[in-house]
Amino acid sequence: MDVIDVKHQVALGRFLDFGFVPPDNGIVERLHVRAALTRKNFLFAGADSGGERAAVAYTVLGSCRLAGVDPVEYLADVLPKLTRRIRLLDLPSLLPSRWAAARAAASSTSSTSST
Repeated sequence: MDVIDVKHQVALGRFLDFGFVPPDNGIVERLHVRAALTRKNFLFAGADSGGERAAVAYTVLGSCRLAGVDPVEYLADVLPKLTRRIRLLDLPSLLPSRWAAARAAASSTSSTSST
C-alpha cells in the first residue's frame, strides 16, 4: 500500500496545489463507459464489415458532439457532397469542426451583407 501512495503522491496532491484541478475524473470515467457499451454492441454487428461501418458512424457522431454540431444537419449537408466526386484535398473541410466554422463564417457574411 505504501508503494501506491508514494507512486501517486504527486498526482494526488496536484488538486491541493492548484485549486482549478478537479479532485475526481468523473467526466473521463463516463466517456469510458460509453466506449465499453459501444464495444459490447459491436458484437451484434453481424460481420466485421458491419462492425467497421458502425465504428465509422459512432466516430462521426462523436466528432459532431465534440464540435457542438447537430448530427442530423451535418449529415444532411455532407452526405450528398460525398456522393459526388470530391477531391481528397477537400475532405478535411468536411470534418464537423471545420464544417461548423465554415457555416458560421458563411452565416456572418450573409448577415452583414443583408444589412
